[in-house]
Amino acid sequence: MKQNLRYTLVFACLAAAAVAFVLLDTWLVPAIFGAWAIMILAFFGGKQEEVRPGAADGIDPKAVKEYRKQHPEASIVEAVNAIGS
Repeated sequence: MKQNLRYTLVFACLAAAAVAFVLLDTWLVPAIFGAWAIMILAFFGGKQEEVRPGAADGIDPKAVKEYRKQHPEASIVEAVNAIGS
């Protein structure tokens, strides 16, 4: 899940919780929306990336920069792993 979408969904759940609390004057529905927001943050968190052993040995920084220009969504770790393999 993209980072912006994840935070947008969390914000939407929290906003829905606030509106539900004001309109319904109860805590149950806002608690459910709040739980959804926590679950979205927990289950769709960012993935931890690691450079594979030996992938970074002798990599040219210019090659990493060029790879990231060709693949704008790629992280530095992804570029190093792609070039180093």
